[in-house]
Amino acid sequence: MSETYIWTHEPFLSSPPKERINHVLFEGNKQEIDEMAIFKLENGKFLFIRFCGTKKDLTLGSTDVEEFDSLLDAQNVYNFCNEDINE
Repeated sequence: MSETYIWTHEPFLSSPPKERINHVLFEGNKQEIDEMAIFKLENGKFLFIRFCGTKKDLTLGSTDVEEFDSLLDAQNVYNFCNEDINE
């Protein structure tokens, strides 16, 4: 997987990631980061993960994770948040 900030806080997952399905990384003018992705996990669930922070101090950012049984549910959250980033 390519370099990413979403694993900075080492979130607890029910299973390791197997495949990245969707991914977006927004980097702003003031070094702010808003990154999110959907992964398929080894146990068959789908993970939505989002990291918001700054490159200046990654420890001050926040990571949101939610696991879903269906890809459609994960994509609905991803699409909703992606619209928020693009506004």
